[in-house]
Amino acid sequence: MVLDVTARLRRLDKWRRRKKPIKKPVIWLHRWLSLALGLVLLLITTTGAVVVYSPEWLKWTNGDVFATTQSDHPTSFSQAIATVEAAHPGFEAGSVNLYEGVIEVFAADDDRNPGFWGVDAGSGRITGHADPDRGFMAFMNQIHECFFTCDDYPGYVPWFDETVPQYGKYLPQWLQWASPRTDLTWAGFFLGSFAVILMFLALSGIWLWWPTLKKFSHGFRVRMRKGRYARDYDLHQVVGMAAVPFLLMWGLTGAGFEFNWVAPAWYAATGGQTPPDETPFTSNEVKDDKRPDIGLDAAVAAARTAGQAGDAPLVYASLPAEDDATATYSFYFSKNFDQYEHGAYPGEYGVDVDRHDPSRVHVTDLGSAATLSNQVLDNWSGALFHYGQSVNGWWRIIWFLFGLTPILLAITGVSTWLAKRSVRKRRERARAERAAAADETAIDLGDEPEPVPA
Repeated sequence: MVLDVTARLRRLDKWRRRKKPIKKPVIWLHRWLSLALGLVLLLITTTGAVVVYSPEWLKWTNGDVFATTQSDHPTSFSQAIATVEAAHPGFEAGSVNLYEGVIEVFAADDDRNPGFWGVDAGSGRITGHADPDRGFMAFMNQIHECFFTCDDYPGYVPWFDETVPQYGKYLPQWLQWASPRTDLTWAGFFLGSFAVILMFLALSGIWLWWPTLKKFSHGFRVRMRKGRYARDYDLHQVVGMAAVPFLLMWGLTGAGFEFNWVAPAWYAATGGQTPPDETPFTSNEVKDDKRPDIGLDAAVAAARTAGQAGDAPLVYASLPAEDDATATYSFYFSKNFDQYEHGAYPGEYGVDVDRHDPSRVHVTDLGSAATLSNQVLDNWSGALFHYGQSVNGWWRIIWFLFGLTPILLAITGVSTWLAKRSVRKRRERARAERAAAADETAIDLGDEPEPVPA
């Protein structure tokens, strides 16, 4: 009887090995990538969950600056600039941004004058000063967005900002597409690599979770009364499957921010088109010193007419540097569907205007693309999918909660690994005790000890 049971168990074990020859390496990779790199991955994903509320945090922590009034005749950008420069001699405006009814006036020299002065768009009064590059949320952005390479944020690490040595010249021709960007930094390499790891963990999780059709419902159960291992194993599976769409979305978009091979692979898989290289738009230099700069108001008017922005709300303006004859006026309008609507810097319809010639304009419409594939990756991947800035703070709770799921996955994953490790150690200890007992019995009987089967 014992031999029959042993033979059946051996046949079952042989069948399992033959049935799943690839699954064991995938399990090993899934487990050890999570355990070895989990802390850094958790750092990136958790800070990412926090920074989706960066715009709201700025408003919550600067209540006085964002105390605004309504008006049928709101203050223009040029009026706001004049008000700030009159109140603060020596201050030179470089850009203006409209957020939550406050006109944020930034200095041209942001090293000497960090942050912005707020002007109430309704009343035209200065509401106060705020610096979004300082404090808790700035540090969260430093980790998630820059990985310690933004020198404006606290926690800057110069070494991470150095360029990765290029290996493209050593690749065969058919692999040239996999060569990294020439300006890829170590921080970008780390962020992109962890994004790829996140995609692998999500995809391998689907495969390891997938039950047979006959037991499909078992993949969605949580056995709360079957002990810690069964409970945490089921929680890991169910939570992981619920989070897979978001984890894949963040992994793909995160890798696309850093690696140049993501876009061609996406276009090839979804029918997109590689966007043509564009020559940067610049103002024509003029030899006539008497030909003046057209000024902000005239540039806005040109953007609305020649740039076809129409009566769309103007939400951002960048002024040309005084000492750069080729610099332009740059504007963003919130026209049609603005995927940046609820972000700190809204506007999806961009118009650049020649500082000397209002008839020369250049349009960047982030609301349209050659194909749906291009629209998804080129225009929507950041604001709409990665950051959730196309929806208000209430809807962004979804991004926040799913951004925290890796914490639960880490806890349940480590718990099940420790439980299995504990069981394995107990089995090894019991096996050793049985072997020792068998040796003692053999000695007592005067026989040679025989090996005890495992």
